[in-house]
Amino acid sequence: MRILVTSIIDLRKTTHSRTHEIVNYLAKRHDVTALCLNAWWMTRPDGSLLYGDDYYKQYFTDLKEKVKVIHFAKSGVRPFLQEISFARRAGDVLDTIGAHEMDVHLNCGTHISGYAVGRKMKQWGIPTVFDVYDDLPERARMSPQVPGPLKYLGWLVALWAYRKNMGLADRVTVITEALRGAYGWGKNKSQIVPNGVDAELFAPQRGASLRERLGVSDDFVIGYVGLLREWVELEPPLKALAHLKLEFANAKLLIVGEEGALQEVKDLAVKYAVTDRVVFAGTVPYTQVPEYISAMDVCLIPIANSADCQHAFPLKLLEYMACEKPVISTPVAGVKEVVADRVLYASNSEELAERIRKLYRDEDLRRRLGTAGRRFVAQKYTWKLACRLLEDTLVETAGHRSQSRDV
Repeated sequence: MRILVTSIIDLRKTTHSRTHEIVNYLAKRHDVTALCLNAWWMTRPDGSLLYGDDYYKQYFTDLKEKVKVIHFAKSGVRPFLQEISFARRAGDVLDTIGAHEMDVHLNCGTHISGYAVGRKMKQWGIPTVFDVYDDLPERARMSPQVPGPLKYLGWLVALWAYRKNMGLADRVTVITEALRGAYGWGKNKSQIVPNGVDAELFAPQRGASLRERLGVSDDFVIGYVGLLREWVELEPPLKALAHLKLEFANAKLLIVGEEGALQEVKDLAVKYAVTDRVVFAGTVPYTQVPEYISAMDVCLIPIANSADCQHAFPLKLLEYMACEKPVISTPVAGVKEVVADRVLYASNSEELAERIRKLYRDEDLRRRLGTAGRRFVAQKYTWKLACRLLEDTLVETAGHRSQSRDV
C-alpha cells in the first residue's frame, strides 16, 4: 500500500514520538512518503543537533532507510508560517511526488498543511485518516513558537483547522476517550488507537554501574525523563525535594533531557537550595533511556494540570512502567483513564513530597507497583498492538476507496 503522511513532527530532527513509531512500523511493509515540519531550531547553543544521528543509532532503521521525507520549508521559518506557505504550494508538491497514485493519506497532527493535502487527495478520491494525539488548539495557544500577541489568534486558527480536518477525514484515530469526548467526536467515525511502548527495549536493567557514574550509588533517586517544555512543571519536584532534604539525606533528583527551559530549571534548583541534590544528565541516546530509568527508584510525570494537558497520554508513563518503576503523576484525565490506580497522584509539591515519602519508606509497595505496571503495559500498550490497529484502519479505509471506485 502507498501511504502519504503529513506530520507536525519533524521525523529527522526531533525526539522520539508516536509519529516516529507509526511511520517506522508502516515503512516495514508499505511504501511511505512523509511531508513534515522542519524543526530547524532543535539545536544546542553551540549549533549541534539535539537529536542527531547518534540519538537513535540503530533504532528506527526502517524510517531512516525507507521513508522519503520532505520538509514543509527551509530553515528559519516559524512553524505556523511553514504550514501556511506549504498549504499554498501543496498541489504542486503533491503533483511532483505522484500523490494521485497513493492509496491513503495519514494526517498526523498537522493543522493547515494537512487540511490542504487532504482536500487535494479527496479530489483524487483518496481517503484521509486523521491521527490525533494532542489537544492541538490548546497546544497552539501555549506554544513558544507562536508570538504572545498572536497566541489567541493561533488558538482560533488551530481550532478551525482541527474541526476542518476532522470533518474532511474519512476516519479519526485518537489516543484516549478523554480527548475524543472533549471535542464531541462520534464513535461511528473515530476509534481509540492508544500510545504504546517497545516492551523489549524498555525492560528492567541493572543500573548499578550507571548510578556509580552519576554519583548516586547510595541515594534514593527520584527521576524524570523527557522534554523541559512549557507543559512540564519541574518546580513542584524541586520544591518537594527541598521539603525532603533534611528528612532524607540521600534523596536525589535525576533529570534526563535538555530540550526547552533547561536554564530555568537550573535556576529553580538554586532558588530552592537543592543544586547539590539534582543531577542533570542531558540528552542521552534513545536506546540508553531504559538504563537511566532503571537507575531510578521513583519516576515522575510532572505535566501541567492545564487545559492542553488534561487529555495527555505521555509516552514516558508507559516507558517507566515497562521498566517496572513506580510512578507519581499529575492527576490529569488522560493518565487516570489509562492507568487508573496503578500509579500514585500528586497535585502540588506538598502532595508530591508525601507520595515520595511513602514510596521511600515502603520498598514492597515500590516493587508491587513496578511489577504490576510492567505486566499491565506489556499486555495492553505495546507499539506493536497500537501500530497494527492503526495499520488496520488505514487498510480498511483505503479498501473502502477501492470498492467505491470499482462501483
